[in-house]
Amino acid sequence: METAVNFQQALQQARNSGPEAVAGLLSQFREFLRLTAAAAIPATHRARLDASDVVQETMLKASNRFETFAGQTEAELAGWLRTTLNRTVIDGLRRLQTARAADPLRVRSVEAMFDRGSHICQNLLAASGTSPSMQASHQEDALILARAMATLSEDYRQVLMLRSIEERPWADVGTLMNRSEGSVRMLWTRALVQLKPKLEAQMK
Repeated sequence: METAVNFQQALQQARNSGPEAVAGLLSQFREFLRLTAAAAIPATHRARLDASDVVQETMLKASNRFETFAGQTEAELAGWLRTTLNRTVIDGLRRLQTARAADPLRVRSVEAMFDRGSHICQNLLAASGTSPSMQASHQEDALILARAMATLSEDYRQVLMLRSIEERPWADVGTLMNRSEGSVRMLWTRALVQLKPKLEAQMK
């Protein structure tokens, strides 16, 4: 209840006080957008379409168009931001000017990537030993997961992002983190152990 009250206060302030208050409100969703972007960007395009850049562009678009958001809840704002992120990913793929990215079928496949991202969140919740069924919706799962991951150390966040969200092979995770494959496997396991109580705290 306290979280809902705090969100309502921040939302009202953003609507009444201008750009700085809007930026403050939207910044609370940065990890959610980062997680969603990492799950949505196709593996074949990650080298040319950076998730951090996509998140930054999404935040800018959302800030400029915030007056069009008519919702009242955290989940509604997350959904609105997710739609903006979705369009940003599609625009980014089109800018790459490849035949596949410009194909309408390819755009539809990006939509499917966002649906896949919801299932990835569910799988990570389950892997940590937390029941996804405790949540009301996939959208709320992603919000809770993002908030919990934001409290982890950088190494733990990175290994969970690379392995569980982006679903990279262990060898690639090791290369990107400059660690052995065995080391990142152990790091991932420890990260899940650390994640569970943080998820449970978010659910209270």
